[in-house]
Amino acid sequence: MTVVLDDSAAMTADAQISQVREVRLMVRVSSSGQATPQAGDLWGDVDRVDVGPLNAREATRVTIDRVFE
Repeated sequence: MTVVLDDSAAMTADAQISQVREVRLMVRVSSSGQATPQAGDLWGDVDRVDVGPLNAREATRVTIDRVFE
């Protein structure tokens, strides 16, 4: 799955991704659909992802390789 993160997905006007140069990308798959992590959720992360324009070859891949306990 490809997901594009930009300012249109910001939860508030004060929390826009364009305001930072680097982020930690965390992906969680929830079978319950809850925003709060639940035991059994699957997740993975990548530290230090540069923020800015990119093309498909530069996309960051996240491997979901852990189970939240």
